[in-house]
Amino acid sequence: MTFDEAIERYTSNAEYERTHGNLQGCLEFRQLTEWLKELKQLREQTRWIPVSKRSPEGDGWYMTTYDGEVYGKDGERAVGMSCFERGKWIEDTVYAWMPLPEPYKAGKVEPQESEVKE
Repeated sequence: MTFDEAIERYTSNAEYERTHGNLQGCLEFRQLTEWLKELKQLREQTRWIPVSKRSPEGDGWYMTTYDGEVYGKDGERAVGMSCFERGKWIEDTVYAWMPLPEPYKAGKVEPQESEVKE
């Protein structure tokens, strides 16, 4: 089952529960669909996209797999950042890319396990 199929199924389940008077069941299915949408988005943001399939939509820096020197081994594929500008990769022979993650924002950090009180 794909994310889209699961989202559609649980959206239908939420509507069924609503029309049959089960508000709690409706709210639970709606929450599940929201989590699935978030998970789908996160998964799409952390997947390598081969350059043979498509290029980024906009100019900027991206995480890439490219030809480069890795720890003194020339010709090995490396992972790093590369610039995409005016429809082409600037520095490297890029094989795959993905968007960069959101930058760290102070105060938005999950507590460490040692900080969690039971």
